[in-house]
Amino acid sequence: MILTAFMFSACGGNSDSNVIISRYTVTYDGNGNTGGSAPTDGSSYEEGTTVTVLGNTGNLVSIQGGISFLFNGWNTESDGSGTSYTVGQTFDMGTEGVVLYAMWQVPYILPTSATDISLGAKGCLVDGDNLYVIEGTLFKVFDVSDPLAPVLLGTVTHGYTDLRVEPQAIHNNVVWCVRSSSGGGGAATYGYGVDVSDPQNPVIRGSLTLQSGGSLLSNTSLIYEGYWLVHDYSRNLIYVINISNPDAPVVYSQWSVPNMVNGGPGLMMIDGTLLYLACGENRTLRIYDLSDLSSVYEYSFVSTVAEAYGNPVKIGSYVYVIASVWMGGTSLQIIDVSNPAAPVNVGSVAISPGAIRGKNERLFYFDGSSPTVRAYSLADPLAPVVEASSTVSFSGPTTSLAISSMAWSSGDWVGDYLVGMTWGSAAAYSGARALDFTVN
Repeated sequence: MILTAFMFSACGGNSDSNVIISRYTVTYDGNGNTGGSAPTDGSSYEEGTTVTVLGNTGNLVSIQGGISFLFNGWNTESDGSGTSYTVGQTFDMGTEGVVLYAMWQVPYILPTSATDISLGAKGCLVDGDNLYVIEGTLFKVFDVSDPLAPVLLGTVTHGYTDLRVEPQAIHNNVVWCVRSSSGGGGAATYGYGVDVSDPQNPVIRGSLTLQSGGSLLSNTSLIYEGYWLVHDYSRNLIYVINISNPDAPVVYSQWSVPNMVNGGPGLMMIDGTLLYLACGENRTLRIYDLSDLSSVYEYSFVSTVAEAYGNPVKIGSYVYVIASVWMGGTSLQIIDVSNPAAPVNVGSVAISPGAIRGKNERLFYFDGSSPTVRAYSLADPLAPVVEASSTVSFSGPTTSLAISSMAWSSGDWVGDYLVGMTWGSAAAYSGARALDFTVN
């Protein structure tokens, strides 16, 4: 709009001339904001004057369907089809007033479809652009530099036919795998290595017996300072395995952890020299000091209120873990570990059963019974709220898949794709999948 017009009389020669100077305004529109206020530019501008675009100084917010959208600059059209301006950008005033509309974007680009990498896989491990898969009695190496077009590089027969045979950790080009008793009874429990220094010709290296009787090993294991840490959750032990000689791995030490059998394994997470473990039926989060692997000791612990399983996620000064009450509700427990010697449970929010994972200081949830992904805002770390949600569409052989296992540490991002395991239901199908999962 024209804010005002000024008329000046200029005398010269035998005639008078009138000069009109027009000034125009810049108006900011919240464009459907649900909170805050649009900034106000109190200036007026002549044609050709440089205008500097304001920021979101009125703290505009837009919450749509329970999702908090992100402010994404300004546009001359409310639908974003006009000229876009970022905060601080400049433009020259024209011959009419300008209205700038706030632009909003979904805070995450969550996956809506998935691509198969290997059908019938029992487990997978991502390392850079390589994916290691157990499929039947075969250990397979894939190149997943293009996750939508995986290339099989090489295979080797590992010899085990049990349901629970999984690649879990890699160190010095040797992938370490576990063979866990199906159902926890009968067969022995082993660990073994596969040399993948030549991906086209993987070679079986050494193995060791962890238990001669039935035992259940966690779905993930970790490498720390060149040692392999394996969690036996039916015998309540964590083994520290010396793998410096891949042909002759040996248990270096072990330590006891609390009980967690009925609800499944607790998954380990390491931060610095501390290992965090959610201890199921014991209803605690335990923290262990790994400074001396010959004698690991409990550093501290804190109540998780309910039975806590799955993988703890540390973001900032807080550890998040999912806890469930049998035949009751499930919650996301929030533990303050700013002083890990004295952790404090500072709150919880309701959540569905599943698993969580952190990326770029953000928290993501993977459903345990459906292909649903959610992104949680940690703007207030004590009160996580859902910012975005999506349902992933799978191709056959079954579309009824849970994706909670994609949160495990054996999976990882390859570019903008999360590559990991999914578990089947109706068709007893499982397999490695790639999700287009951009984390901004």
